[in-house]
Amino acid sequence: MGKLKTCRCCGLVIPTILIKDRLCVLCNYQLNWLQEKHQESLENFSSWWKDREKYIIIDTETTGLNEDDEIIEISILSLTGETLLDTLVKPKKEIPQFITKLTGITNEMVSKAPVFSDVLDDINRILKGKILLTFNAKFDIRMIDQSLKNYGLSFNYDIDSVKCVMLEYAQYFGEYRKIEQDFKRKSLKKAIETEGINLKQNHRSLGDCELVLELIKSIATKNLVLQEVANG
Repeated sequence: MGKLKTCRCCGLVIPTILIKDRLCVLCNYQLNWLQEKHQESLENFSSWWKDREKYIIIDTETTGLNEDDEIIEISILSLTGETLLDTLVKPKKEIPQFITKLTGITNEMVSKAPVFSDVLDDINRILKGKILLTFNAKFDIRMIDQSLKNYGLSFNYDIDSVKCVMLEYAQYFGEYRKIEQDFKRKSLKKAIETEGINLKQNHRSLGDCELVLELIKSIATKNLVLQEVANG
């Protein structure tokens, strides 16, 4: 049977011939796959930053997380740092106290704000010809849809083209969960802390857009520096 060695990752004891760099065949395959996924996401972040004129970031604050909740603030930021939209929105339902405590947005503040249907034209104008980035795409797009349905309207945007920064960052960071068979997701707060970005989250839509911009910029510019060093 020959000599045996233990895989330093999974602990499997197998013939030495099946061990490479102290890893078994399966663990080596998984490591290579994780490295490929990391590189894929790194290239996506770099591409967004390189072609930043094509992209915009959107973020929302809402009355909650449920299927009857609505947007109370929405912001859109270009990747060049220009604020394209930043407005409070008057919802049909009251803003719960815990949301006010989190965001600082009160019912009084939104009492004279436009309703969501009134800002739709501005949103559509800004989005035209642009690719949409949002940290939590599934949530933000759902909230836009829910808010519009209150007025019998729908979001006329190619949802499949929306880029989810949270999922991209999860793949970039590479903490794979074998049982769930996906990458562990991190909050925006945790992501910026992990990347050493010295900014605090204020739970306002424009502030979160700015954090997403800094996250993309940080990862992309670090990659550019590494490429320059590698190229001499």
